[in-house]
Order: sequence, then structure tokens, then C-alpha cells
Amino acid sequence: MSMKTNKSFLKRIKVTKTGKLMVRKTGQNHFNSKENSSEKGAKGRKVEFHMSRKELKTLVKQLHLVRASAEKYRDVNAALVDGFVVAKDVNKGRPGHFFHRARLNDGTFNPAEPEMLMYQQDEQGRWQFTGAVVYMLYRRQVGDRHPDGFVGPLDNWHMHYNTCENVAGGGVAAPDTCKALGGLTLHNFGWMLHVWVLEENPLGVFSFKGPPGKAGAGHHH
Repeated sequence: MSMKTNKSFLKRIKVTKTGKLMVRKTGQNHFNSKENSSEKGAKGRKVEFHMSRKELKTLVKQLHLVRASAEKYRDVNAALVDGFVVAKDVNKGRPGHFFHRARLNDGTFNPAEPEMLMYQQDEQGRWQFTGAVVYMLYRRQVGDRHPDGFVGPLDNWHMHYNTCENVAGGGVAAPDTCKALGGLTLHNFGWMLHVWVLEENPLGVFSFKGPPGKAGAGHHH
């Protein structure tokens, strides 16, 4: 069966007559609808990046693997059977982070095996998949260098600092505040990468934020 890849990635890629690949910058969405023409123009320009057709083909294959994994985990029960567990810092209205401990500890990147999934509880308390597949590598495993993940320069790895764990709501908080709440401060949570393949995200396939207007999706910084 053929599998479609999220078009929000491919439609941002253009191939020039000389065979070079150009990508439209992220950040073009309804949030900047009131910007003037020069501001919009600056964001709308395409920038050149070094990526061959072969690499682009490989990246699309990698995204197919991500999509297959995401399709499997639409049902939270499939995630639980595979070994994912929900984090303790779940609060109403915020996404639930489901971690796979074995994958977190192996220190390797595999597009077919994400380390984390994000679900949102509906009014009946049922977990609904947000569509965010998340890859994680601890800093102690890969150091300060941007991890080698997907082919090409488009994957948006990022870090979280002063994350307060084991308290309702979680999120980022000063160490003293986290301690007062009975939480545990993780000064550096390691490298994280979000990938959106089940639905179009105008902020980008590799955006750490979810589609605008979708509550609970992605991270809030």
C-alpha cells in the first residue's frame, strides 16, 4: 500500500534549473497576517541549502517510517502495549507525554522508533493522539552538538532547560519554585525533535510547536 507523506514539507521545497534545492523559511502563517509587505517579503524569501536529490529522497523515506509509526500509535493502547508510559506531570488541558524508557536509554536515533508520543485527553478522559512524534537524545549521550538525525539540515533539534518534573502541570520553572512544589528540576533535558506527519502543520514538519489553533499540541515555550 502506498503511503502519503505530509505535504507541508514537500510543498516548501523547490528545485532550481541548476538542480539546487530551495526551501521557504518557516514562520509564515496567520500570526503574521498583519505584518507589512516588507516583513512578509523577508519571511517569504527562499533560502538555499545544501541537499542533493538523493538526500531528499532519503529524507522522504525516513518520513514514511515516521508516518507508519504515528499511524500505529493513533490508539494509545498500542503505545502502552509497546512499552510507553505516561509521565506524572499531566494536567488538564495540557498534552500528556508518553515515554519509552528503553528507547530513551539506548542513545540511538531511529525514525521508526520514537522515544516519546504526545496525547491529549478529551472531555471523557480518553487519550487522543496529537500527531506529534518526538525523538529524544540525552545530552550525556550525544553532548552539546546537534544530533545526527534526519538527512539534511531541516530537522529542528532543541533543548529544554529547568524542566520541573513530577508535579501536576510540569513545564519550565525556576529550581526554587520547582522544589517548593515538590518537583525535580532537570537543568537540561537533552535534545528533542518533533515531527508532524499525520496532519499538515503550517509551522513546519519539524516545528516544536503544534498547528496554530490546536490546543495542547506541541510544546509551549
